[in-house]
Amino acid sequence: MPDVMSLLVSIAAIAYAVWRVARLPAVWRGASFHRSYRKLEVNRRSYLIFVVEVGLLCAGIMLGGIGLAVDNEWLRRDASLALVLLAVSLLPVHLMVNAFNRPRFLVPPDLRHEPGWVGRRQQARRRRATGRPPTSHPVQIIEIRPLPDEPDAFPPVLVASCTSDECDWESREVPLEKPRAEAIARRYAAGHSDNVLPDIERD
Repeated sequence: MPDVMSLLVSIAAIAYAVWRVARLPAVWRGASFHRSYRKLEVNRRSYLIFVVEVGLLCAGIMLGGIGLAVDNEWLRRDASLALVLLAVSLLPVHLMVNAFNRPRFLVPPDLRHEPGWVGRRQQARRRRATGRPPTSHPVQIIEIRPLPDEPDAFPPVLVASCTSDECDWESREVPLEKPRAEAIARRYAAGHSDNVLPDIERD
């Protein structure tokens, strides 16, 4: 039974790695992606290095599982540990990509001219110092209503939401029945960005 479980773990690890690699071309070309794993942020900018890390980590798990299944100590201990440590050693590179947008060859071409989060914070401080909102991210006003078969689930609301892949800012909800609800939502949006989209998205 342990041999079967080891093989299943190995198969699951390599399947996860293949799934992540398969998404790489779409994310590299522009598909939205943003995840946070505790303190580690993964977005379009850092997806390539993330895929390399995941590939090495899953390969290490796979070799460890195979080593357990066939009772091979070198695979179980040395080879698998080497790959896991190599994956962990890339974490500083991952952090550098997010923070400084370097090295550029790891960043999608359309993002290579943009700053990392360190540069964005500096830009935000400079913008605030001149009386402007901290970003120029596109912000969408979204109207959220309950499903037709549950009309009383919650009152309709407006929410201003940043559409940048690397920003999860969202305003507080504004009840649609409130006077000047759209103006209030747009005022919230203007506190985050000077690029508020004119149309309202109906969700």
